[in-house]
Amino acid sequence: MLIRGMEDDEVVSRTQDIRVIENPKKKNDLIEEPDYDLEFLSQPKGHVARTLHVIHVSRADLLPYQQDIYNDDGKVVTQAFYSNYQKFGDVNFPSKIVINRPLDELGLTITISKSTFNQQLPSDQFDLGPIPDNFAIQNMDDPASGATAPCAVHATQSPR
Repeated sequence: MLIRGMEDDEVVSRTQDIRVIENPKKKNDLIEEPDYDLEFLSQPKGHVARTLHVIHVSRADLLPYQQDIYNDDGKVVTQAFYSNYQKFGDVNFPSKIVINRPLDELGLTITISKSTFNQQLPSDQFDLGPIPDNFAIQNMDDPASGATAPCAVHATQSPR
């Protein structure tokens, strides 16, 4: 999961809140569920501490269900939602993870059906081998190469 621990230069604030969720047994019924919000803050500059990320934890089962990651401007850059926790061996892990990047207008849903945690990987697991002779190679850092065949990020975009 994306959740990381506290860094040495961060401050943590814990608050209690309530989230409203749909009742899984009755579709048009809502349930209030108590939660903890762990807010990770930067060291204060003057009288202001900046929010770095917030982890939302259910008080019913003490499992994280959401994380919000902020940029330097205080805008949410990543939201991760964790649900459908299952036991994989002796590890309780979310089988559904939804990651949204609102500023980039991107989203990703990960569904885990099988896990093999902490398995030994062979040393050649990520070895790509030699590049075939007929494969075109483009150096994206070379201005001449980038001008003739720019990558999608640097290509001229048509107006919307």
